[in-house]
Amino acid sequence: MGDAALERARAGASAESQALGRGTVAGCNCSAVIPQILVEPELRAELESVLRQGETLTDFVETTVRNAIALRRVQTSFHARAHAASEAYHQTGVSVPVETVLERLQSKLDGRRRKLGR
Repeated sequence: MGDAALERARAGASAESQALGRGTVAGCNCSAVIPQILVEPELRAELESVLRQGETLTDFVETTVRNAIALRRVQTSFHARAHAASEAYHQTGVSVPVETVLERLQSKLDGRRRKLGR
């Protein structure tokens, strides 16, 4: 993104922040910009139709990006643990029977449901 585009993006974010009564976007002193993307008008309209009261496109995109990053980190961690477990099994030949795993998972689920009162 060129300097002029960066300045336009910052100006737009600043104007949006001022309209929301904030000094900076989402309370941060942001200096990086996520590139704009071109989408079909229908997708833009659909996005605007699901915005909450007072929520801006910037708010929605930032929240979505943060959630996607968190999900990717969880997925990466899960895959790393699965790979480590697979490697341990191949090295030792020792594994936990599927019935034991399912019982543990069911116990965790039941405990969580009790805690939530369901």
